[in-house]
Amino acid sequence: MRCSIIVPAYNEEQGIKRCIMEIMKNVPDVEIIVVNDGSTDNTANIVRELSKRHKNVRLVSYKHNKGKGYALRKGASIAKGKILVTFDADCSVDASEIKKFLHAVEKDRNVFANGSRFLIPMEKQAMPLLHIIGNKLFALALSFLLGQRISDALCGTKAFAREHFKRMKLKENSWPDFEMLAEASRLGLKIVDVPVYYRRRRYGSSKMKTLTHGTYFFIQLIKISFRKFLK
Repeated sequence: MRCSIIVPAYNEEQGIKRCIMEIMKNVPDVEIIVVNDGSTDNTANIVRELSKRHKNVRLVSYKHNKGKGYALRKGASIAKGKILVTFDADCSVDASEIKKFLHAVEKDRNVFANGSRFLIPMEKQAMPLLHIIGNKLFALALSFLLGQRISDALCGTKAFAREHFKRMKLKENSWPDFEMLAEASRLGLKIVDVPVYYRRRRYGSSKMKTLTHGTYFFIQLIKISFRKFLK
């Protein structure tokens, strides 16, 4: 199979069907793995019904919420595609953008395609100003630590060859973005920013909490710094 698209989902009943249908419309003949990360709403049932009608839609579901990082690892562990794509369920990035990520990795298997929402203008009110400032500062710090230019540290759309995933030492259960970028760098992969048009969340509410997750990301940077120093 050419590609497996992994979609972590936590309480996304309002938009998960649209997300899946967008992917199937824009990127046919791929495997879509939706990981229901302990949702308390109807997310799992909606995906389950779609999987009965579409053989390329697969559902992974468990009872308790364990975090996006855990969900991505769970989905990737059963993926059959040669290329893995991570994709958010909130429809903030159009599924038509996935083609650019596939092209980047198919052109060079040693590329880690990292989505960037800051290379082109985003939709108005798509992201709070404080999040924009924080993200850019984190991206600047990661660029320095990893020795590769990164313009967006937290875009949920990424792509890489499945063979590299098996070599990544991923442990973070919450937000895995920094760890994935650090592991890609450790493996000698070329991190390539792929511009995406970022739009306002159409359904549900953001899982990002400014103070809580800002602190979490800062701690992640410290961990990466220590690893680099000890190396």
